[in-house]
Amino acid sequence: MEKLELERQYWEKRKVPWHIVTEQDLPAALVKNLEWLYPYRFSHVLSPLTDSEIHRVRRGLEQELLRCEPLSATANAVDDQLGLEPGTSLSVTRYLLATRSWRVNLLDPILLVEPLVLQHVVSASEVDVS
Repeated sequence: MEKLELERQYWEKRKVPWHIVTEQDLPAALVKNLEWLYPYRFSHVLSPLTDSEIHRVRRGLEQELLRCEPLSATANAVDDQLGLEPGTSLSVTRYLLATRSWRVNLLDPILLVEPLVLQHVVSASEVDVS
């Protein structure tokens, strides 16, 4: 607590608002979504997929998402189409969301039984998968 008090005083002297925020202060859906995405912030969790395989899965997912099927069905369809291990496309989906290559409203729960609604897609050429 001493450290927090020192930090509060530091920011107070600089006339910067300072608050402690805990998960109880955040919407439950946001917290759950971030917990689900957090482990996928870096591409190494997708090993042994190569960068080109990640891009190939991404293209397949982006095509399938247009069908507005539940996320689990979309990911399974791409796994089947590309001959991937079950769950691979869902892992790539989590990576693309965690790295903000795909943007969604994180205040809405990301549910496997619902379609994934993308708000913005960063073009694949702009993304560094490392």
